[in-house]
Amino acid sequence: MLGKPINLPFKVFGVPVGFDWSFLIILPWFIYVMARNVLDVADMIGIDPVATGIGTGITPALIGTVAAGGLFLSVLIHEFGHVLTARAYGVRTRHVTLWLLGGVAALERMPRQRGAEAVIAIVGPLTSFAVAAVFAVLVWVTPVTALPAAYAVFTLLAFVNLVLAIFNCIPALPLDGGRVLRSLLALAVPHMKATRITAIVSKTLALGLVVLAIFGGQLWYLLIAGFIWLAVSAETRQSVAEQALRGLPIRAIMRPDVVAVPAEASLGALVSTMFQRRHSSFPVVDDAGELVGTIGLRDLGDEYDPNAPVRTVMRREVVTLPADQDCFRAFEVMGENGVGRLIVIDGGGRMVGIVGRSDLMRAMQIRALYPRPAQEPVVHRQPTL
Repeated sequence: MLGKPINLPFKVFGVPVGFDWSFLIILPWFIYVMARNVLDVADMIGIDPVATGIGTGITPALIGTVAAGGLFLSVLIHEFGHVLTARAYGVRTRHVTLWLLGGVAALERMPRQRGAEAVIAIVGPLTSFAVAAVFAVLVWVTPVTALPAAYAVFTLLAFVNLVLAIFNCIPALPLDGGRVLRSLLALAVPHMKATRITAIVSKTLALGLVVLAIFGGQLWYLLIAGFIWLAVSAETRQSVAEQALRGLPIRAIMRPDVVAVPAEASLGALVSTMFQRRHSSFPVVDDAGELVGTIGLRDLGDEYDPNAPVRTVMRREVVTLPADQDCFRAFEVMGENGVGRLIVIDGGGRMVGIVGRSDLMRAMQIRALYPRPAQEPVVHRQPTL
C-alpha cells in the first residue's frame, strides 16, 4: 500500500475505515470496468441497453459508479466479517483499509488459540457467499422490465461476490484460504514451521499464476501473483519477528542515552551534532526537558537558515511507545509509520530512551540463539545538545 490511509470521518463498529492512495488512483478504472460489465450482463440476460436507456448518455457512468460502490461495500462487509469474529476472540482491529486489490483488516494480533486463525479467516469467504445470496434474492424480486439497470447491477454484484468468496479460498497467504491452511497446519506443527510450509505453497501458486499470465495473456494474473509473492515474504518476516520479539519489553533493548535537541537550539548547531553523532534525526525538548517534537535531515530542506531555531521546522507529531510495550509492537509501528527509530516514554509520558530498527534486528538475532528474556537495563537521564 502507498503510505498512510485516508480515514473516513466516522467509524464502523468502533473501527476506523479508510482508503489507500492506490484505491483512489484506480477508482476511475473500476467504475469504467463495472459500467462495461453491467452492460455485458444486461446483454447476456436479454436486456437491450439502448432500448432501455441504460447504455446511452452518462447512464453507463452512473451505473458503473453505483456498481463500483456496491462492490467496495461488499468488500467492507467481507472485512468486517473478520473484524467481528476477531472481536469475539478478544482481538481488536486497528483499522480497515480499501486498496488496489480489495480490503485489509489490520488486527492488533492474531489469537493463539488452536484453530482461531482459521475461524477468523474462513468467516470472510462465508460472508461474501452470504452477500452473493442477498444480491441473488434482489435479482429474483426485482422486475426486469421496470428496473432493468437495478436488475443488471444486482446480477453483476451477485456474481462478483461469488468470485470474491472463491478467490479468497485460494490457499495462499495473505488470502483467507492461506490463513486457514496455516492455522490447520499449526495444529500439528509449530506456528513458524506452519508459516514456512504455507509460504512455499503460496509462492508455488504465485508462479502458477505467472505461467497463466504469460501463456493466457491475462496480465491481471501477473499483478495478483506479484501481490501474493510480496505479501508472503512480508508475512514470513513478520512471523519471524513476532516469534522473536513477542513478550520482550522495549525497555530491555532500548538505548537510554538519548541525545535530545533543545527547541531553541540553532539549525547550524543541529547539523554539527548530526555530523558528530552520525544520526540524521533527533527528539526535540523544551526548556523543561519535555518532549515537544522531532527533527531530521528532510525537515531542513535544501536551503535553511543556520541561525533559525529548531522549533521553526521541527515536526510536532511524535511517534512514541511506552517502555513496557512489546518489542513486536515497535516492529509494527515502525512499519506502519515508515520510521526507523521510536522514542520510548515512561508511564508519565517522559522520554526515557530510544529504539531503532537495528536494535530490533539485533534482538531478533540474539533471541534466535538465546531465547531467555534479557535483563532490564539501567535508564540514564538523556544528555542534550
